[in-house]
Amino acid sequence: MLRSVHFLPILGIVSMLCLTQCDDPAVKPLPKSGPKVEQRADGLYYELEAQMPFTGRSVHYLPKTDALLREQSFTDGRPDGYERRWFRENPKQIESERLWVRGDPMLISKWWPNGQLREISAQREASDMGRPDIAFGSYVKFFADGRMKFKAHYDHLFRWHGHIIDYDDEGKLMWDAQFKHGVFVSGTRPPEEAAPTLPAEPTKTK
Repeated sequence: MLRSVHFLPILGIVSMLCLTQCDDPAVKPLPKSGPKVEQRADGLYYELEAQMPFTGRSVHYLPKTDALLREQSFTDGRPDGYERRWFRENPKQIESERLWVRGDPMLISKWWPNGQLREISAQREASDMGRPDIAFGSYVKFFADGRMKFKAHYDHLFRWHGHIIDYDDEGKLMWDAQFKHGVFVSGTRPPEEAAPTLPAEPTKTK
């Protein structure tokens, strides 16, 4: 009986230590990557060995950490929602973000490692027009210090259309001009560029 009396305080201390450690975030299990998905011949994404297109969120963490490196959402096998990636060397800094709507990319943003915006694009693929190799819409790029490097809008045939600004890698202005469906209208352009001008309007006959 005396042994039991001495043993009870020890049990109490052990229990308190256990409760303290259970509340310690350091001992919580690390998040797991997954599920793994693959794109198949029909263009849709599936979980490995699954028969139905995947709906849900797939994530990938830096091994043995809780640092998220990639995440992407799917609906019925199509990218739908945000796809995000972080720099492996600095998982706190986002590298890219892409908004998908039922398989179509709507907005793409990328960043430099220092956190400055690198580029932003609202381009759409031209697959429906038989040109899966190109995209059309607005596209802007920035230098690592935040200065604009390039700004353009492409029409459905991937031609400059509207106000174009373009600096070379050294920061020298190359283009600050107006275009109409690929044809130079006015403004600044490199002297070596022989850009065509708009054709004259046809003469109206009475």
